[in-house]
Amino acid sequence: MELEMVNYSKNYFTKDEHDFSNVFDTIKIDEDSEIQKTKRELEKLRGDVIKKEEELQTKISDFKKTRYIPIEEKILLKYDGKGYATFDLLSGMPYYQDGEKTVEYSVYQKRGVIEVIIGYNFELGGIILKRYSYSINRNCDMLKIKPLAEIFMSFFEDKRVEYNFETSTVEEKDSRRDYYHYGCNDIMQCHDKGFINGFYGINYEGDYSLGSLIRQYDSNKSFEIILKTAPKEIMDKLLDKTVESAMPIHKILGVLKETYDSAIERGLILDLYNCIEYIDMTNKNEREFLDFLEYVKSQEDELGFYHISFGGSYYYDDKDVGKGVLAKTIISIYANNEVFNKNYSLGKFADYVIREVNNQGYESVRAFTQDLKDYLDMCELDNIIPTLYSSYLQQTHNIAKRNHEIKVEEESEKIFESRYDGFKKVKADDYMIVAPKTSGDVKQEGDRLNHCVASYIKKIIDGKCLIYFLRKKEDESLITFEVVDGKIVQARGMHNRTPEKDEYEALKKFAIKKELEVRI
Repeated sequence: MELEMVNYSKNYFTKDEHDFSNVFDTIKIDEDSEIQKTKRELEKLRGDVIKKEEELQTKISDFKKTRYIPIEEKILLKYDGKGYATFDLLSGMPYYQDGEKTVEYSVYQKRGVIEVIIGYNFELGGIILKRYSYSINRNCDMLKIKPLAEIFMSFFEDKRVEYNFETSTVEEKDSRRDYYHYGCNDIMQCHDKGFINGFYGINYEGDYSLGSLIRQYDSNKSFEIILKTAPKEIMDKLLDKTVESAMPIHKILGVLKETYDSAIERGLILDLYNCIEYIDMTNKNEREFLDFLEYVKSQEDELGFYHISFGGSYYYDDKDVGKGVLAKTIISIYANNEVFNKNYSLGKFADYVIREVNNQGYESVRAFTQDLKDYLDMCELDNIIPTLYSSYLQQTHNIAKRNHEIKVEEESEKIFESRYDGFKKVKADDYMIVAPKTSGDVKQEGDRLNHCVASYIKKIIDGKCLIYFLRKKEDESLITFEVVDGKIVQARGMHNRTPEKDEYEALKKFAIKKELEVRI
C-alpha cells in the first residue's frame, strides 16, 4: 500500500501554537476493548500452565515414592555452551526461581545424554539414577528430554541394574565402583550426600564425592564408625585410611581413649592427627605431647600477625593460622634433621625457633631453621662447639661459613668434578640450570650470593648431595639449590632469600625433567 505524500513541515509551521493535550488520545484503550479481552485470556492461560506444572510435579513425586525416596532438590540442567540457560529437567521449562533447593548438572552441548541422581532405595542400599537424551533449541528457551534408562546402583555391592525404556528390558551389570556414564557428567564425582545421610541417619559434612565414598567403604572396615563418631575435623582423613577391621577412633589413631577425649575437649584433635606419627620420637608421653601441641598452637596468632610463614612453604598463608600447622612444621623439621636431635630437646627447639624467627626478622620458620641447620652442620664438620641459642643467627652463621670455606679448599678436586660427569645445561622457561665445574665455582657462588653453599663441597665429594645453579645468564648468580636422594630440598638466593614465584616454577620444571621431587 502506498502512503499518501503529505507536506507535514508546511502544515506544522503554518501554526503559531500547537495543542499537545490530546497527544495520547489515540492509544487510550477502553476496558472492554478486544485488546484487553485478549490480554485477560492470555493471563488465564498462563495461570493454567503453572497449575498444570504443579500438578505434573505432584504426580511425578507420588509415582516415585512407590519405588524409592526422591531427592529433595529440584533437578536442573544448566547449559554453558554458546549461550546460557537453566531448565527444570523434569518439566523441560526454563528455570528462573531463587530460594529452592536445587542440584545442577552442567552440559556444554545442545544435544546429548545426561544422567542424574533421582533418589535412593535405602532398603536395598542403593542409589537410583536416570539417563535422558536431551535437546535444547536454538534460542536456548526450550528443553526436550526423553528417558532412556533407569539405573539402580548398589553402594555396598559391586552391582548395578539398568531398566531400558526403549526395549523394556532389565540388565544386571558388575562394577559399580568404576561406573562412568557416557554423557557430560561423571556421576561418581557427584558430591551428593543424600544417600549417606539417609542410610546412616547422620549429617556428613565432608568433601568426598560419591565415588570416593564407595572406594573408602570397600577399603575401610571402620567406615560406619567413622561416619557416626569421628570429629568432623578429621573425618575425611580417617575415611581415606585403609583399615582392616572395625575399631573405635582412638584405636585407629593409636592413642589412649583418655588422650583422644582430651584432644577433642581441648580443640586439639586435628593437631593430634597431623602430628601423631611423631609421638614416639619426642620422648613425651601422650599427655605431655598434647600440652606441647597446645603451647605451639597458641603461638600461631602472633606469627600470623607479622605474616611469618610457618606452614609447608616459604610464603605466608593466613589459612594456616589456628589449624595446628606450626606444630606439624616444627616437629617434622626436628624429626627429620639429626643435627637438631643431637643439640636440642623438642621443647627447647620449639621455644628457640618460635621466639627468634620473629625477633631476628626472618620471614618463615623454614628459612630460620635452614640457617640454623647449616650453621650446626658447619660446626660439626669443623669440630666447633656451636652457640645453640644465638640471638644473631645470620651473623653467627656467616662467620662460621667464612671459617669453613678456608678448610674446604683442601678437598679432592678430582672427586668433586666426577660427581657431575655427563650433566648438561637444562633450559626452564627464561632460566637455565647449570652445574659447578669445580669446587671453586661453588665458593664463588657463595661469595656472590652471600650464603653458605661452600659448606656443601665436602658433602658433594662424599656423594651426599649435589648443588646446582639457577641462572638467566651464564655468569649471573640467582638461585643455588641442593638435591638429596632425588629431591630438591632447599633453594636460596642473595642473602639467603627464598626463590621468587617464577624462579620456583623454573625449579619445578627442572625437577620434572630430571624426575625429582620438590621439597622446598
